[in-house]
Amino acid sequence: MPAARSVKSMVIFVFAMTQAFLAANPLTSGTAVRAQFLGRDNGFAAPDNVGMSDAIEFTVAP
Repeated sequence: MPAARSVKSMVIFVFAMTQAFLAANPLTSGTAVRAQFLGRDNGFAAPDNVGMSDAIEFTVAP
């Protein structure tokens, strides 16, 4: 399960893409993955309480 923790004003999101995860999901070698992290900050009123990270793209390798 992914874990998130706050360090001062920065949030670190950790996701382990293990062999077990890949076996349980249809991500085969050569698959391109594009992702972003969507987060909510309860310190701000809606609609300004939502933010997205920069995007990441990677290719699954054997």
